[in-house]
Amino acid sequence: NGRYPRHDRNPDIPRLEGERMSEDDDKKLPAIQNRLISAAVEIDQDDPLGIVYQHSLFCQVALPRSRPEGRVFERAYGNGLVRLEAGVLYNGYKMVEQPLPAGPKPRLALCHLNSEAVKTRCPSVEVDRSARKFMERLGLNTDGGSTYNLFKREMKALAACRMTLGFGGKEYPVTVDAKPIRRFEAWLS
Repeated sequence: NGRYPRHDRNPDIPRLEGERMSEDDDKKLPAIQNRLISAAVEIDQDDPLGIVYQHSLFCQVALPRSRPEGRVFERAYGNGLVRLEAGVLYNGYKMVEQPLPAGPKPRLALCHLNSEAVKTRCPSVEVDRSARKFMERLGLNTDGGSTYNLFKREMKALAACRMTLGFGGKEYPVTVDAKPIRRFEAWLS
């Protein structure tokens, strides 16, 4: 779009027009900063339909990074709080307890589901009947059974959990009781 002309020596580092930098400046940036800058430029140049939407509370307070102990997880930041309670899913014979969702996969799936709901203006979001197809849609690696099994476990945990969101501060506190996935029909076997 012309706002971010690329540096001659390293195409992964965007430069503003007229900005002068020495030849060694691109070598001084750590690799992670180069990746962040490249990602920011790519996001800026992307199609608006590729935008990901997320509830503002989840921009401050995320789902657990690793598997928490117990059946309840709570995290607060500023005037926001998220409480997760592990749930159960019916397997055709009985209710089976599920763990709490944790790690990047349920967070990525939640971003996708939120985004689709906003873009389509519909609270019901269809996902593929195949976990593999859904993983591909999310850009996840589909090689190997352990990746597939982990993804499936985390999606079942997300589908079964109950979320309570609190935000707004002392003067106007708001509590939202939510179930991120109200009906789950896929990948139960």
